Amino acid sequence: MRKIYAFLVLSVFVFSACEITVDEKDNDTTINDQTAQGMLSEGVDFTVVSALCKQTDFFGKSGYKFFLSEKELTCDSSYITSPINFFIETAGIPEVGTYSGDGPYIFYEDKSSSFMGCDVEITKVTDTMIEGKVKGGSKASYEYIEGSFSAMICTE
Repeated sequence: MRKIYAFLVLSVFVFSACEITVDEKDNDTTINDQTAQGMLSEGVDFTVVSALCKQTDFFGKSGYKFFLSEKELTCDSSYITSPINFFIETAGIPEVGTYSGDGPYIFYEDKSSSFMGCDVEITKVTDTMIEGKVKGGSKASYEYIEGSFSAMICTE
C-alpha cells in the first residue's frame, strides 16, 4: 500500500511539475497592443507610422479600406498607396468589434505577395478617426503584420 501511495504522490508531483508550452501560433486570434509592425518579406521590417481609411467597394462588397504605411499619408491624394492595405466589409462606418479574417485581405503595394486574410478588431470610432488592431500573415513565412493603428477617415 505504501508503494502505491508513494507512486501516486510521485506521479502527482511529476505531472504538476510538467508545463505544457505552446509555441506562438499563427491562428492565435489575440492581437498585441503595440504599434502595428511586422515583416513585408524576409528581412524587410515594417512599422506603421501613418494610417488612413476610406469608404469604398471592393470586389462588389461595401466597406472600408485601410492603408498602413511607414511614411506619412494624406487624404489629399486621389489615389492612396501604402505597402499594406486591408478591407473590412461593413454597411456603414465600422462599429467597435471584431471582423473575421474571411473578409479582410492584406495586399502588398507591389502585388508580389499577400496575406490571404487577417483578423481586425476596431476599438474606437470617432467622426474623424478609426482605431483598432490587425493581425495577419505568418511569422514563420516572414510575412506578417500585427498591432494597433489609428487611421484618419478620408472623406471624398
